[in-house]
Amino acid sequence: MRRISHPEIKNIRRRELNKNNICPLCERVVEEEDAVLDHCHKSGECRGVLHRGCNALLGKLENARAINGLTDDALFEVYVSNLFKYIKENRLGILHPTHRTEREKKELAKGCLTARLTSRADAKAGHSDPEYRDWE
Repeated sequence: MRRISHPEIKNIRRRELNKNNICPLCERVVEEEDAVLDHCHKSGECRGVLHRGCNALLGKLENARAINGLTDDALFEVYVSNLFKYIKENRLGILHPTHRTEREKKELAKGCLTARLTSRADAKAGHSDPEYRDWE
């Protein structure tokens, strides 16, 4: 397999976009200014042209794969195939303590309020309303 030079990247990216300008990951049109030539970080082989954001997310996923012990392709395939279903369907009906509602974000951005979540105080006081916050 031939190693390309940095100056060749632009021409290869343009050539591949002319063949097919649809991102294989998100299936949206890839504009030239948003196109990157993706490659496997393990083998170095170029795979195709992706949106810059799709390529960045793919890189994060591939890096996390090794860190989290999903190097076996079969295990990783199971993980990826379950990912969307998990995100869409799994809900516990409670809010994480660091989460802010849109209203809270706007109020904090205005500098009007300092939010402090008081989960222990809430529990002692018997507050179960997820919108309840202790505001200073």
